[in-house]
Amino acid sequence: MAARRKIGIPAARSGKWLLWGACGLVLYSALLMTIRFGILGQVFTFALAFRFVLLGGALALVSALAGWLGARLLSLAFAAGVLAGLLAMVFYVTKDADGWEDLVSLLTFLELSMAGLALGIVAELVALAIRKRRR
Repeated sequence: MAARRKIGIPAARSGKWLLWGACGLVLYSALLMTIRFGILGQVFTFALAFRFVLLGGALALVSALAGWLGARLLSLAFAAGVLAGLLAMVFYVTKDADGWEDLVSLLTFLELSMAGLALGIVAELVALAIRKRRR
């Protein structure tokens, strides 16, 4: 019988965080471009696509760097917040909306991303307090 591989969050300072960051970059960039060019039907431009790749890279870097530094809960919460924000953007832009609803979709994305970051910080502080208490 083959040994079961443990699937989970990589350990701190693990090289797997590079893979997680690369997957995050591809996922975030693809979702941003799908929303803009696919769902909204905007004309594709390489300049805008490159900016979405940069934004996806920045978001993935924050998540992967936090995990690599040992803040694994922060990394997961931030990634979940970004994904929730992108899904909220899809929800808002699929409505027949004028300019204000498009602005609301961006603000909702930012709000949910920052909520994920805040939740991750709180989770890390709680985990730290539990570890300190056990000692």
